[in-house]
Amino acid sequence: MIYIEIDGSKQILQNTQIQINKGSKQTINQDYTITQPFNNAKLGVELVNKQQEIHFWVKQQ
Repeated sequence: MIYIEIDGSKQILQNTQIQINKGSKQTINQDYTITQPFNNAKLGVELVNKQQEIHFWVKQQ
């Protein structure tokens, strides 16, 4: 699952799973349009098998 969190409110952007084998690399390009204005937001990616998340901070241009 990929989501964006703005001012404490979480919005799911994509709810699909991609499997990447251990030791492998894969580039995944995604484009999202966020219509809600924000200064900073947290973009989260869930790692399903690891039960972990990766977070990225994004700024509106």
